[in-house]
Amino acid sequence: MGKRQDIGKAGEEAAAYYLQGKGYEILDRNWRTGRLELDIVARNDRELVAVEVKTRHAYFRQLAQDTIDATKAKRVRQAAIGYAKQHDLNLALRIDFILVTIEADGRMSIYHAPNGLHPTNL
Repeated sequence: MGKRQDIGKAGEEAAAYYLQGKGYEILDRNWRTGRLELDIVARNDRELVAVEVKTRHAYFRQLAQDTIDATKAKRVRQAAIGYAKQHDLNLALRIDFILVTIEADGRMSIYHAPNGLHPTNL
C-alpha cells in the first residue's frame, strides 16, 4: 500500500472511531458495488448514514471538501441507495462528509458535516 493509501486508511480509521464515539453503529467500511464505493456506512437512530471521508495534511493547499464536486456526490448517493436496496434497509438516508486533517505534529482533527453532500450544500 502506498503512502497516499496509508493516509486515507488512517483518516477512515479516525472517522469510524469518531462516529462510534458519537453513538453511530458502523455497518460497513469501503463497501463497493461495480465502480461505486462508500467509505463508511453507519446507522444512527433510524437513519442510514453514508460517509465520504477525505484526509489531508494541514499544509495541503487544496481544501479536501473542494475535491468533492456534484458528480462525486451523485456517485456517493447512488452507492448509498444501492447499499440500502442490497441490504433491504428501509431507513431514511443521509450522506455525510468528514474531513480528517493531519496536523504537523501528527495529531488528527475531525470536521463532520452531517448531510454535507446534500445538493444544496455543494
